[in-house]
Amino acid sequence: MQKWAIVPYMTTKCIKGTSSMKIYRKLGIRQATAWFLMQRIREGFESDKGLLFLGPVEVDETHVAGRKRTSTARRNC
Repeated sequence: MQKWAIVPYMTTKCIKGTSSMKIYRKLGIRQATAWFLMQRIREGFESDKGLLFLGPVEVDETHVAGRKRTSTARRNC
């Protein structure tokens, strides 16, 4: 179950996404398993089963402080 939680994070943290080969290397699972996980997660992302929010939705602003990253740090995704 941990791997199912890690893969969506790896997929969304990079601008260009993540390949199944990268997941295979990082998590130590078979490439076919990584591909299967990616397919299921992509299907979940494109779910169009109707409206998710039927009532009013409120959004609050959040500021998370921490060490400032440079633009080169994001290229390693």
